[in-house]
Amino acid sequence: MSIKVTMDVSSLRSIMGYAFNFDVFTQGRKDCYKLAQKASYDEFSAKLEEVKKHIEYESDHRAFPGPSYWLGCLCGFDSVLWPKKEEQSDE
Repeated sequence: MSIKVTMDVSSLRSIMGYAFNFDVFTQGRKDCYKLAQKASYDEFSAKLEEVKKHIEYESDHRAFPGPSYWLGCLCGFDSVLWPKKEEQSDE
């Protein structure tokens, strides 16, 4: 049986306690912002899925760059202006 819980970034951050690194979190947010400026909508959307997988499935959170970074990225996705979605034609 697999039980899943949904929570927001601030809740995740608070349960991390002393393991949370604000500088790394800030770097994750900045990197997300930089990506939003140069990526297409599809690339940005794919990156969001990658970030969510790092948070959800990462069994060893001591690996670089760590959960604080990925939480910063996740928070960044929620606060930056996404690239425009390109219109697809049926031609």
